[in-house]
Parts: sequence; C-alpha cells; structure tokens
Amino acid sequence: MAENIGTLEKYNGWEWDAEYAYTDDFDPCLALSYIVVPIVGGTSSSPYHVMLFHKGEYLGTATQEPRGFAPRITQTSDDSISVGYV
Repeated sequence: MAENIGTLEKYNGWEWDAEYAYTDDFDPCLALSYIVVPIVGGTSSSPYHVMLFHKGEYLGTATQEPRGFAPRITQTSDDSISVGYV
C-alpha cells in the first residue's frame, strides 16, 4: 500500500506524506478500500488524495486532482464509499 503513495505526482513541488497517511480503514479483503494521503508539512486546508484499492490492489485516486481539506469518508458497502469535503 505505501509503495503506491510514491507513484502520486508531486503537488506544486510537494511530496505526499506516507508517514501521516490515514490507513485505518484500509482492508485488503474488501472490493473497495481506501487510504487518505496528505502532503508533507501540510495544514488542515492542504490538499489530500484518496487512493482506492480493490482487494488490496491499487486502482488510482478518487479524483484526478487532490482536494483541499481532509475528506470525510464512509464505507457504504463492500464495494462503495461516500466521500465528502468540508
């Protein structure tokens, strides 16, 4: 999972922060799982990427461009999530 963070393009020269990635809800057994990755040295309004996984295999990001502010994510079923930004 962490090795996939290195595949994300830098955001305006900033690296993505694997150390502070939110991985608590990652489940390699689910049809759709996710992790949330902030930029290195980010603040609450900095951009985040939501990385999606199918049975542990990386699919890509939820959005083409990262979004500011931490997303609120709900696992709605084994194969779907709901993502909102505040």
